[in-house]
Amino acid sequence: MRTQYRPGQVAELLGVSADTVRRWADSGKLAMTRSSGGQRVIEGADLARLLV
Repeated sequence: MRTQYRPGQVAELLGVSADTVRRWADSGKLAMTRSSGGQRVIEGADLARLLV
C-alpha cells in the first residue's frame, strides 16, 4: 500500500500553510492527484522528491 497525505498533513509536516502546498501543486512543484473519494492527495514518493 502506498502512503498518501492530504495537503493539510503535508503543510503540518513541513511547517507551511495548506495554501502553500496547493500553490506548489498548481505550479507543478509538487504532484497532487485526487483520491477515489475526490480528496486531493500527495503520494509519499512525490513528497520525498520535493524534499530532495
